[in-house]
Formats: sequence, structure tokens, C-alpha cells
Amino acid sequence: MYRKMTTAAMAALVAVGLTFGAGACSLPKTSTASRPQPKVTSAPPLSPLQMVQAAFTQTSKANTFKVSLTMVVTIQGRKITLSGDGSGQCQPPAADIVLSGPTKVHSITVGSTVYEQVNGGKWTKTQGSGGSSLGSGNQADTLRYLERAGNVTPLGAKTVHGASATGYTATIDLNKAIAAAKGDEKTALEAMKKGLGKDTLPVQVWLDGQGRVVEFHLTVPTTIQGHQLDIDMTMTMFDYGTPVHIVAPI
Repeated sequence: MYRKMTTAAMAALVAVGLTFGAGACSLPKTSTASRPQPKVTSAPPLSPLQMVQAAFTQTSKANTFKVSLTMVVTIQGRKITLSGDGSGQCQPPAADIVLSGPTKVHSITVGSTVYEQVNGGKWTKTQGSGGSSLGSGNQADTLRYLERAGNVTPLGAKTVHGASATGYTATIDLNKAIAAAKGDEKTALEAMKKGLGKDTLPVQVWLDGQGRVVEFHLTVPTTIQGHQLDIDMTMTMFDYGTPVHIVAPI
């Protein structure tokens, strides 16, 4: 039973947009031309709130990156850990990651299409609603919601993949995110809000000297097959600008 539920939990990550994918740096659907984005290099120095809100834009500029992901799923008091590595590309959007644990899942995202292989079996193909959406193949679009962050508090400094990084806690306003979303994205955000039982999503984000996300952490409750799950995810992003080669497997 736990094996089946673990596989279902992986599908849930696609639904709520927490697994790694091309959406980590996909461009927003709505134009921000009327809302100038703060620049990390501007003077005077940016406030912690401005740093976090600018992180999505700064991360997008790199276009390609490597990633490591650790996910802990708590199912009926039992913890199941999956972890893995992969790579991503912002434009055109693409991503490739393998997560291993009790279940091995290979996920490839090309545009809004997600290809998944479980335990070396047959590849499945799921077409998203298009663009960057939590419910589509652009699965880590969560980073885009840093633009709607508030209540930012500095955490201090630490080293992530050999580079110095500054950390912040923040809350994402889910009501604002839902109001700006459509289709699968709106449905996934509404499910996330219901699972949390509140209007905000707490996150932790660590930024490098260029204001790019190098570590991102959050915990989200959800329900799969009538069972309550808590999904705790930590994603690290590194080797920005590294060439990547990602193609559809079928």
C-alpha cells in the first residue's frame, strides 16, 4: 500500500507544482511592463523584501542550471524520502530529473508536456494547460510566486554548493496568486490553500551574490486517495549557465 501511495504522492507533486521542472524560471503569463522589477545591483541596497521579490527575475536570467531535490513524504506517520538530481532550462522551457527512493521516478518536461517513467516502466505523457502553470509540466513554477512574497525576515548566511548564500523566510499570498491564475494553475493553488487551511504559504529561500535562488524549501499538506500527506521539499539550484541537453523520451 505504501508503495502505491508513494507513487501517488509523486503525481501529487505535479498537481501542486512542487517538483522540479522547467517552470522554475518560466516567464510569467501576465505582463509586468507596468510594474518595474527591482534590480539587485541598484543603489541604495535592496531591502530583504525587494531581494526576495526580485529573486525570480534574477534566477530567470541564467537560463540553464543543475538541481538537487530532496522530498520527504509523511504518510500516516511514516516518512518516505525521495531524492535526486537533474537539470533545467528556462527558454525554451525544459527539465529532466530522476528521483529515487522506495519508488524511482524519471520526469522529463518539455514545454508544457510532462513525460514520466516509474520504476523503469513505460513512459507516460501528460499535456499541461500551456504556459507556466502549477498544474502543467512546468512543475516548479513555485519560484514565480516569490514575486508575491511578504513578511520577509533574514535568516543569515550559509554555504550552498560551495558558494555563500543569504537566507530569508517569507510568506506567499495565495489569494493574490489564485486571483491571477487560470485553469489548472488556479485549481492547484486552491487545493494548496485548502490543504494548508490558511491564506499564506510559508517558504524559506536562499540567494547567492547575484540574487539567484540557490535553495528553496517549503512544506505543503495534501490529500491523496483519501489519506493525508505532508510533503516537505528542499530544492537546490547550482551551476547556472551550464549547457544542458533535454529531449522528449517518446
